[in-house]
Amino acid sequence: MASRRRNPYPVLLPAALVPALLLGSCWRYADGRAPDATRVPTTDIVSSAPPADTLVTPLVSVRRAPATLARDTNSAAFLAALQPLLATIGARSSACLSIAVDGAPVASLNDTTPLRPASNVKLITASVALEVLGA
Repeated sequence: MASRRRNPYPVLLPAALVPALLLGSCWRYADGRAPDATRVPTTDIVSSAPPADTLVTPLVSVRRAPATLARDTNSAAFLAALQPLLATIGARSSACLSIAVDGAPVASLNDTTPLRPASNVKLITASVALEVLGA
């Protein structure tokens, strides 16, 4: 004869209600002991000066077009900072370097000279990159 499974709900219901009642009573107790919130009086702040109709920031300002103006302003300093690196790499006849900022070439050294790759893995990586990214 198969044993009949007992219904778990009569046990689960009190097991869920007891913690819920305990947490609810703790919340009510803590809420009753909390001090009343103090109200801060609100006053209307009236500005004495009307808003200006003129532009505060100049039309050509670093704040309006930071990337463009910063690139144009700092390009000479960037090239001056690159000169020691270009001199070091230029001492090696087989080395090449190409530096671009936002897609615009900034400095290059032996960038059109064909060179053999140092390992075959680079050939496979370049082949996969050209296939995935397109050429």
